[in-house]
Amino acid sequence: MLRKCKKLDISKFILDNKEFHNINVELFIDETTYNQILDFLLEVDKNNKPIRIERFRSILNEILNFRYNKDLYDKPKISKKSIDVTIMKFKRHRGMNYRLLCKEFISNGKKIVMIILFDKKTTEISKKQRAKMDSIGGYEYDF
Repeated sequence: MLRKCKKLDISKFILDNKEFHNINVELFIDETTYNQILDFLLEVDKNNKPIRIERFRSILNEILNFRYNKDLYDKPKISKKSIDVTIMKFKRHRGMNYRLLCKEFISNGKKIVMIILFDKKTTEISKKQRAKMDSIGGYEYDF
């Protein structure tokens, strides 16, 4: 069964980079976690200043340039099942080390679906996280 996702307008996050307008990259958020992930990305501090927008822009820059960076946007080699699973890495904030698990689809451009947000508590990927990544590796979406 195909999962559903909603498209994220990345033009709202890109700062005047005209060179990226012709690149065929689209970002989506899984419908089951859409509100949680969007709220996370747009969260502001007590002074109404965005907490994660700059980091997300840096991650988008890596994605739009078709690069992987172990500190921003990584493609860990866990297993053959999770070959298309990627991780967006957000800096520690209030003791939380957030990660966004994603799945990439490359065919006539690149489509990335942001699926699960979690707090990474250790330097290693746990068995539970590995199992979730393997599961995500099997997800298919209705674009």
